[in-house]
Amino acid sequence: MRFYTRFIHTLIQITPIWLVDKFSDLTPLIPYYHMVSNERIIHVCHLYPYKNEKQFIDDIDFLCSRYQPISLVDIIDHIKHGKKLKKMSFLLTFDDGYSQMYSVVAPILAKKGIPAVFFLNTGFIDNKALSYKNKASIIVEHIINDETSFNKIKHQLFYFFNVPLNELTNYILSIKYKEAGILDFIAELCGISFADYLKLNRPYLNGAQIRKMIDMGFYFGAHSKDHPLYADLSLEGQLNQTIESLRFITKEFELPYSIFAFPHHDLSVTKEFFLEIENQTDLTFGTGPIKTDSVTTNLHRINFEKTLEPAGTNLKRSFIEKEIYRLLKIAIIERN
Repeated sequence: MRFYTRFIHTLIQITPIWLVDKFSDLTPLIPYYHMVSNERIIHVCHLYPYKNEKQFIDDIDFLCSRYQPISLVDIIDHIKHGKKLKKMSFLLTFDDGYSQMYSVVAPILAKKGIPAVFFLNTGFIDNKALSYKNKASIIVEHIINDETSFNKIKHQLFYFFNVPLNELTNYILSIKYKEAGILDFIAELCGISFADYLKLNRPYLNGAQIRKMIDMGFYFGAHSKDHPLYADLSLEGQLNQTIESLRFITKEFELPYSIFAFPHHDLSVTKEFFLEIENQTDLTFGTGPIKTDSVTTNLHRINFEKTLEPAGTNLKRSFIEKEIYRLLKIAIIERN
């Protein structure tokens, strides 16, 4: 893995961006982000890196200097009705529905006249509940700064083993969706109130903010009810999470389209799943490797915040990796 990482890094360094422009078939380019903020966001900061406002604006300016921004309607017409797109085009997308989408992202994009799509977990709209992943980040932040809580958790979960802080935080961050009750147990041990955190911090978008963003010309889709890893769900569970969240979003906000983005990734999702939902949605969006999907209505996106690299580096990385997949003859995702 280290050799592969160094190899990709070297190729990125020697690949000119004009080569990507000329030969890439990454269009329509679909970047995705989760958070943009100058602040340290406690419920996110231990989960993944995110860009500040300047880094985000730099990304947008770079993209606009080479690509044409397009809307969700353009992509739906392209995929479902054969409408041609300009070769160099992009659509911005954002997952998880954090409140910074309204306070930070929307004003930046509106000022620049750039459309975007925001995917929401319906169980968190109006700050009704917290994602299990956000709970984990809150707990980690707490125990890093509170030795008493650290010792309580260590003794309760590991008894006489002298577990170091980094092992405990890694364990908490690795707790799975179906084990989320452990996070509530740990929070109670530490005296953390998730209800108070929701009231004080309002981490997610509310209905009024979503409607204002729709009026501004932005688009919204579903991202499941409460952000499970689909690989851990049965087909029935996957369909329930998808269809119920789609129905809520389209009905609640009176949307003339229906779109869905998979939480975490879509690598284990079967052809049967897509057949079951084909009449429920216009498009779905994945977060797996940049490959061509055998399900033509499932579009793959590029994470533009994962390494905090600038947009140009992200583009070169994705272009190089897709070419490697092509050479290895694994550039198409076949659904079983």
